[in-house]
Amino acid sequence: MPEYPSVCREKVRSGVQLGDGRGAALLKTDAALTSQHARVNLCAEWYDKVRAGRSNDHRGIP
Repeated sequence: MPEYPSVCREKVRSGVQLGDGRGAALLKTDAALTSQHARVNLCAEWYDKVRAGRSNDHRGIP
């Protein structure tokens, strides 16, 4: 099994700080969520490729 990409283990924070206005807080949170969703997609694609490669392996190894 290949190593799980380290980027898939990273966590994202919004970066919102006390004193940020509502608009700034919303923009920061939206940017963090967008980044995290992109990471989830990247890691899911990686997993799907690994799984597909292993399912094509006919040596009987799960």
